[in-house]
Amino acid sequence: METKNASIWYRRDTCHYILCSPKDGISNVLEMYVGVWGSGTWQVSRTYNSMEDLEIDAVHFEVVTQPGLRNTLLETAVEFVNERK
Repeated sequence: METKNASIWYRRDTCHYILCSPKDGISNVLEMYVGVWGSGTWQVSRTYNSMEDLEIDAVHFEVVTQPGLRNTLLETAVEFVNERK
């Protein structure tokens, strides 16, 4: 899966990912909190309505650049969105 259009960020201190990719059908900002054992599920963000809203907290996030991780996160987010349809 091509991830170049996806915005995927990680916040280390709260252990959660933020993802948005309108070109892949993900127009809502999604977030996933990662548990101690690495498990987590996507949900529609209650904090951020758009990636522009994230600008306030951008200093706390880092862009996810690892291709394998980006691919896995995007695939599971697309599955989450498709299951909700």
